[in-house]
Amino acid sequence: MNAIKELDDVILTCDLPEHGLNTGDIGTVVLVHRENKGYEVEFLSLDGDTVAVVTLIPHQVRLA
Repeated sequence: MNAIKELDDVILTCDLPEHGLNTGDIGTVVLVHRENKGYEVEFLSLDGDTVAVVTLIPHQVRLA
């Protein structure tokens, strides 16, 4: 499996209703935490507005 890196597009693998996000939403990794233990991921609306920036752990995302 390829390691996720900054600026990769990722797919959310779980719902995050507190952030208005659903399984399958696509975001962009803006920061990789040490040794890929977590990621800061930005999710945008179709208009390009930020919906959420969320800290996620590896099982919550996969490469797009």
